[in-house]
Amino acid sequence: MSRRAQRWPTIFDGHREHLMRLSYTLWKECVPPMVSLRPEGSDYAAVAKLQAATITFSQTITGGVSWVPAGSTTPAAYSPGAEVDRRSEVEAFVAECGGDPTVAVRALMDTVAQLELDHERLLAQM
Repeated sequence: MSRRAQRWPTIFDGHREHLMRLSYTLWKECVPPMVSLRPEGSDYAAVAKLQAATITFSQTITGGVSWVPAGSTTPAAYSPGAEVDRRSEVEAFVAECGGDPTVAVRALMDTVAQLELDHERLLAQM
């Protein structure tokens, strides 16, 4: 009779952190191809699907918490576990919008709307 190793119901914290870092690295590596590809192409859709899958994976193993900073204009600068200075990030974004907070909010709303459209399109392709 063979003895089976104990199986656990959840991922150990050390493994979870390692998987989150790997997932983030994969997500980050998708950014340059997406910038250089035409959005209507099948390669773009495939890379976007992979990137979306890494986000879903991260949310699944953390109980809904994502390492993708909401509203970040520089996701490649984000690193899991690193302290994020939201105030300077917001101030930099508002400065990029000519110093007008209303323009910055509109830009974020447009970005969210575009992401929602992309998400719906990707879901329809699955």
